[in-house]
Amino acid sequence: MKKSVLIFVAAILLVAMLGSLFFAGAIYDAENKADIDTFFFEPGISPDQRIEMPVDAENIPVNRLRQMLISRFVNEYFYVIPVVENATARSNLAGADSKSVSPLVGLSAPNVTKKWQQTVAPDIVKMTEDKMLRFVDVRKISEAESGHLTVEYELRTWTRPNDVLAKPEIEKGTMYIELKDQPLKVDNSQETVQNLQEGYDPASAFKFFILSVERD
Repeated sequence: MKKSVLIFVAAILLVAMLGSLFFAGAIYDAENKADIDTFFFEPGISPDQRIEMPVDAENIPVNRLRQMLISRFVNEYFYVIPVVENATARSNLAGADSKSVSPLVGLSAPNVTKKWQQTVAPDIVKMTEDKMLRFVDVRKISEAESGHLTVEYELRTWTRPNDVLAKPEIEKGTMYIELKDQPLKVDNSQETVQNLQEGYDPASAFKFFILSVERD
């Protein structure tokens, strides 16, 4: 008797769960009336796809560390999320704690930041207000004999919010970066340590300076 009751209760719970999933899917897709196939995410099997322990900067090769900082800079230069406060804080770099807002300030000269404010920031604010989303993919970083870096990147922009069927608009570009001739190392000064404790972006802890940026 008890076993029959348990089986009956389990069947009721299963039906209720399936019904909830059905109605949740219907509500989520009420606008487009589209069917969505389910699939499973498979965890990464290679070491660089797994979550690992933090690595000390001194244990990362200089070239690799520089590429990581350049990738971070390019991402901050272009990315867009549909949050107006984010775009406003990034575009307003006049405050004393501006380094905590965006690593653009800590990684680049004032003329680079000013040029970004005048040419890129307004577009980011407008895209944010229109609820757009833009991801940045740094495809290749190469170094010329002059020391300048050539960065090939790809921008993927979703212009329609909450549309799972929409495909991104893809734009490819090239960025030419001039770096200050100085060793790449971590600034261990008391001021930097204090800044990090107050929430400044970790990129600002590196002695790494971008003098100029040009784009195709």
